[in-house]
Amino acid sequence: MRKSLGEQLLDLKERIEGAKVQKAEIEGSVKSSLKRLKKEFDCDSVEGAEKLFKKMEADIEKKRTKLENKIDALKNRFFTEEF
Repeated sequence: MRKSLGEQLLDLKERIEGAKVQKAEIEGSVKSSLKRLKKEFDCDSVEGAEKLFKKMEADIEKKRTKLENKIDALKNRFFTEEF
């Protein structure tokens, strides 16, 4: 059984209202996320956060490499020396 034009319009109206609510929720979430980026990382945009992330990631990699080198040096020192 097909819905009448009035029922179809009512269904469409309900879907539109649901989409509006969802849009408002998403906008609120985005606004909240951007506020947090600003507060915690002093970033004003997603692009700025991506740049900061890449910089932090590179810094972590440098520190990891440095730490691994120090561990290797300690291993060599303590496991190759005679007591």
